[in-house]
Amino acid sequence: IYQIWSWMTLNDYLARYIQSPTFNPEQLQAEILREKAERNLDAFIQQAWPIIEPGTKYVDNWHIELIAEHLQAVNDGEIRRLIVNIPPRQMKSIEVTVCYHVWTWAKKPEKRFIKVSYSDALSRKHNILSRDIIRSPWYQSNWGNRFQMKDDVNRQNEFENNHHGMMYSTSVGGAVTGNGADVIIIDDPQNPLMANSETERQNSIDFFKNTLQTRLNDPKTGAIIIIMQRLHENDLTGHILSEDLGYTHLCLPAEAPERTIITFPKSGRKIIREEGALLNPQRFDKEVLDGLKKS
Repeated sequence: IYQIWSWMTLNDYLARYIQSPTFNPEQLQAEILREKAERNLDAFIQQAWPIIEPGTKYVDNWHIELIAEHLQAVNDGEIRRLIVNIPPRQMKSIEVTVCYHVWTWAKKPEKRFIKVSYSDALSRKHNILSRDIIRSPWYQSNWGNRFQMKDDVNRQNEFENNHHGMMYSTSVGGAVTGNGADVIIIDDPQNPLMANSETERQNSIDFFKNTLQTRLNDPKTGAIIIIMQRLHENDLTGHILSEDLGYTHLCLPAEAPERTIITFPKSGRKIIREEGALLNPQRFDKEVLDGLKKS
């Protein structure tokens, strides 16, 4: 019903706009794209892609929209604790750690984010990409009137806007003292090369338990998002699931181990993955996956 109402409203607007003597088709197209990107994170990512990955072809897939709907549910207060497990090279960092909060600022520039990864250099890289999107002519022409970046707080690992919104990046074990967030994003908290190190695994779990969980501005309304590849039965995801901490768990293996029905949290769309179905065959087909498993 909401979608029908939205289209009816848009169609009425278009009818009046087209009849106007100042009708500009290019301006109309830009407005339609802006509205679509503001409403849907997956559309936002697709339009921002040339800024993030110039010269690289964008490959769409249903899992991008699925994760986007979960993040929309986070923004709507329907999910406050979320784990997404997904194989590497599936756009997880671009979607969650680079684009999600920039997209959120277009409507809620007051939101404050802390982003954590196993590497400080990697965390800074993601933050720089986020800032590049905000500075881009595309973003400024669409949402530049919503907020302004602060010149005195504009570093690689931390920047703020004039609505007191913040994006702060750090690594596991890094400094977060003095910073609070409305949303904490944990993106691959452990170096894959150290997956078999019990000490490294415990360090990421201890940092999560003793430091990150205390940095929410409001524990009742704040959100924690963890997106990571599984590395070990006792990694951070394994710890949280074993402790039954109330997290929504979205698990997207490269190959479906059994028949699975996935329901999108906002639209209600359903995806049926039969046993052995590939997550993203356009990028990782059976031949590629079989080679990876063999090696």
